[in-house]
Amino acid sequence: MKAWSSKSLNSEFIVKVTANLDEFCKLLEVGSGYIADMDGKKVLKKRR
Repeated sequence: MKAWSSKSLNSEFIVKVTANLDEFCKLLEVGSGYIADMDGKKVLKKRR
């Protein structure tokens, strides 16, 4: 499953969701912070 990000221009965060462990680790490496699990997926956010 590919991660996706919000497209809101007014948001100060980029939100990404993934169910893939390798992609989850890569998102953590680039500074995304883990927020929660939802429906078996990991939710992360990163300040723009």
